Amino acid sequence: MKSKDQIPTPKYDELKDMLEKENYAKDSKEYKLFEAIITALGEIESDVVEQKLMMSEIDEDLADVEDEVFEGFEEEPSFEADEIFELECPHCHMKLYIDEAILMQDKMNCPNCGKEVEFDLDEGCGGGCSGCPGCH
Repeated sequence: MKSKDQIPTPKYDELKDMLEKENYAKDSKEYKLFEAIITALGEIESDVVEQKLMMSEIDEDLADVEDEVFEGFEEEPSFEADEIFELECPHCHMKLYIDEAILMQDKMNCPNCGKEVEFDLDEGCGGGCSGCPGCH
């Protein structure tokens, strides 16, 4: 990180040059007032530039952490069409998306209403799986 003295402040430099060109006497009230205002603005400009540099560094560090934490994970899960089954809870009518492993358990509690949902596998799941009695 650069020290405050090394942070470029182009607007401060431009305003300071403009003040010098106005030919105010350096001991006049006007010169001292403008100089104080320009100095304060220069400090604010320096702080803003410093904060932007820090945010950029934090953003880079966060990207590194994200890469490390999420390494090996896909952006979105991918499911083959025959791996997920859509059912409807007979109690609250919420659509449930379950995989073959849950289907083989014969029942589950609905995540919406909490009531038990049973799966009738005697007729098959309709998904062409190899596990339930109605499909093989």
